[in-house]
Amino acid sequence: MSPGAETQETLEAARPEPQEGRHYGPGAIVTVPNLITFGRAAALPLLFYLMLQEGSQPAWAAFVLWIVLGVSDSLDGILARKLGPTSSGAYLDPLADKLQVIGALTILMVHDKISWVPLALVVGREIVVSGIRTLAARRGVSVPATPFGKAKTVSQMVAVGLFIFPLLENTPGPAEVVLWVAVGFTLASGLDYLWRAGQIFSRPQADVPPPDSGSLDEALDPLLSALLDREGRERSGGRDRRASSRGPGGCGNEPAAGLQDARSGQRVVPLRAESRQRGQGVSE
Repeated sequence: MSPGAETQETLEAARPEPQEGRHYGPGAIVTVPNLITFGRAAALPLLFYLMLQEGSQPAWAAFVLWIVLGVSDSLDGILARKLGPTSSGAYLDPLADKLQVIGALTILMVHDKISWVPLALVVGREIVVSGIRTLAARRGVSVPATPFGKAKTVSQMVAVGLFIFPLLENTPGPAEVVLWVAVGFTLASGLDYLWRAGQIFSRPQADVPPPDSGSLDEALDPLLSALLDREGRERSGGRDRRASSRGPGGCGNEPAAGLQDARSGQRVVPLRAESRQRGQGVSE
C-alpha cells in the first residue's frame, strides 16, 4: 500500500462517527434546524419594517409574523434536540433570538412605548453572557441554558407580542407588566451565568471545546475545517494528476510528492519523493 493511501485511510479512521440516534454530527452546518434559523433571521428586516409603519394592516401583519417567528423558534429547538445538536446551531439560534428581541425592543423605544431602561438591561445581559460563553468555550466547557434563560426568552417574546398586538394598542398595562417580568428573568439568568462562570473558571481547562458551547469560534470551526479539507483534496488531486501524466520515465506509479494532510494542513511527503527532491538516489 502506498504512503498516500495509508495517510488517507488514517484520516478517514480519525473522523468521529455520528452518535447513535443522531442525524447530524456536531460539526454539521447545513441542517434543518439551521435552515429554519436562517429563514427566521432573513424575515427580521420585514418584521422591523412592518413595526415601523403606521396603520392597522402593518400592525396586524407584524403581529402575525411575530407569532410565526416565535413558533419557528420552538420548532427548530425541537428538531435540534431530535436530530442532534450542532456547534453552529448552538450559536446561531440564540443569536437570532437576540436580534429579534433587541431589534423589536429598540423599535418600541423609538415609538415611545417603552423606556430605555428595559432595553439597556437586556442588551447588557446579552453582552455579559455572550462573553462568558465564549471564555468558557475556550476552556473546553459549555454553559447550557437554564430554566431562567428559557423563561427569559419566552417572557421577552410574549411581552413584545403584547406590545404589538393591535387590540391592546391603547391598553399597554398587560404588556408592561410582562416586560418587567421578562426583565426580572433576564437579570436572574445573568446572575446565574455569573455564578456558574465562577465555578467553570475554577476548573482545569479542557483540551477540546464541547460541540454545544455556543461560541462564535465553535460555530465557525466546522466551516473553516470544511474549506481547508476541500483545499487539501484539490491540491492532492492536482499533484496526483501531474504525477500520473509523467509517463514511464516519471513516477506514474508513485503517489504525488507533497500530499496535503486535510486535517492538519501539513505536507506528507513519501520517502522516495522526498529523497528525489533532495537530489539523493534511492535503491529499490
